[in-house]
Amino acid sequence: HANAAASPYAEGIEVYHFPGSGAGQHAAHEIRWQLMTRFPDHRDRGVKEANFTVLRRTWMPAVLVECSFLSHRDEEQRLRDPEYRQQVADSIHIGIENFVARRRMLTEAR
Repeated sequence: HANAAASPYAEGIEVYHFPGSGAGQHAAHEIRWQLMTRFPDHRDRGVKEANFTVLRRTWMPAVLVECSFLSHRDEEQRLRDPEYRQQVADSIHIGIENFVARRRMLTEAR
């Protein structure tokens, strides 16, 4: 997802999960870690909780990734670049894979 704000200076990456969703919180942190590792020059807006419909109306862990701000001139330009979008997608993919692998290891250890 691409973010937007009233201020043209708002920028960065943030990842949301539903409050009280432990698995969603873990997934959000893993995805955020991958994005910030790939894009260390981006502002890290952190992992946040939100009561968004796309997060609460699920039967599985859910996150919402805000990968850049359309309202920020430089970030809008980055979003126009297919290579940048692919790098964002790859980072999210790796974050999901790591989250699933970690959950699998914890389940098997029980």
